[in-house]
Amino acid sequence: MMTVLMLAWLLHAGAIVAAADAPADLLNTVVLKNEAARAAIRSYAYTIAIENQRPDGPPSTSTGDVKRRGDDLYAVFHRTGMNRTAGVVEDRESRVVVNAHYAAFWPMKGNPLAYRTDHASIAQMDQRTRGHVEGNSPPEILPHCFGDADRPFRESVHLNGGDVKYDAVEARGDDGQLVYHLRRFMPTMDDPAKPDSVWIVNPRKGHLATDRISYKQDGKPWIERHVDVSEIAPGVWFPIAYEEKHHGGREAGSPDAVTLSQKVTLKNVVVNEVYPDAQFELGALRLKEDMPDVRVLIKPLDGRAVSHVFQGDQLVRESAARKRAAAAP
Repeated sequence: MMTVLMLAWLLHAGAIVAAADAPADLLNTVVLKNEAARAAIRSYAYTIAIENQRPDGPPSTSTGDVKRRGDDLYAVFHRTGMNRTAGVVEDRESRVVVNAHYAAFWPMKGNPLAYRTDHASIAQMDQRTRGHVEGNSPPEILPHCFGDADRPFRESVHLNGGDVKYDAVEARGDDGQLVYHLRRFMPTMDDPAKPDSVWIVNPRKGHLATDRISYKQDGKPWIERHVDVSEIAPGVWFPIAYEEKHHGGREAGSPDAVTLSQKVTLKNVVVNEVYPDAQFELGALRLKEDMPDVRVLIKPLDGRAVSHVFQGDQLVRESAARKRAAAAP
């Protein structure tokens, strides 16, 4: 991993070619090879462990299990939290599924309510539901290898121009081997000729982005990210560990000391397995098995949320279930 100080020195000393001199075809080549590496991952599963540390408190830990097939998602997320009523620390388990027709989640095992919101497609999922899915699932690590958060490099570079610009330049890693620096330039920087973010794309590690450094407005390091990757299957590279450090806020003059540290470990990683549709459907949440009297609020595309309950293996409207119960002898 190239250190922050080394990378910052190279940038400010001019040891890396300037943006104006960087060939556009190198940028396109790096992005296309990175995208090809992502396309090789059709599905994946892993167990995740997360540790967050702030300087003013004890570390917080969480774990989870994730399966993805394209954009379909199954996730179980375990977090510890204080039950203020009972005065004890509890394990809070949430469960999520997402498929082409709906997103469903149980915000906490034992909660009397679970939720399902229908959508025309995953891309058209409303922002509120998307927030619930993200809040009840472990953080995604894979996107950091292929772009800026949820936007792949291809989409970002497609927007290249105007006030935001990208380029790619050749550089040398700690081992002296060739790597590529994919750089983003923003007009918000005190010196617009300096990048606000640099990704290190490693051609010997599947052309995944293994490092990213984001800079504050004054050019000092703000966020450092490093991803350890491994060749999980022939020609398929995948992250196995992730580390992120924050140095104050993004604004100029904010603290340089580490204000947040996150460490993530992925285990039992499997790629390109075939999963049945049922893995990403409501039944995978095991609501009926773990809480038979749970109510499920279902919100269709064109209507208001309606409470449903289980009768046998079927979900029926709660109002209909009550009528049947009242009419029973």
